[in-house]
Amino acid sequence: TAAQLRKLMRLVVTEGTGQQLQNAIWPIAGKSGTAQIAGGEINQWFIGYAPYDKPRYVLAVVAENMPASAGSNLAIKAFQTIMDGLAGME
Repeated sequence: TAAQLRKLMRLVVTEGTGQQLQNAIWPIAGKSGTAQIAGGEINQWFIGYAPYDKPRYVLAVVAENMPASAGSNLAIKAFQTIMDGLAGME
């Protein structure tokens, strides 16, 4: 079950809503999401880990109170910035 979940999380990046992470330094696996909150705004999130083959870091990022019309998921951008920073430190 865990192996299947890992594969599905990788597909989010290779074929799904996290495709903008394909240019990250490490191969990443994760899951994106949004949650509608009061006032019509949304919370955008991304949770994942890297490197995919030998995970060392797990991270969850939430971009709170975003307009519902927000285009891209800012949490994904922040996730990549942090993971690329960690990769650069190694």
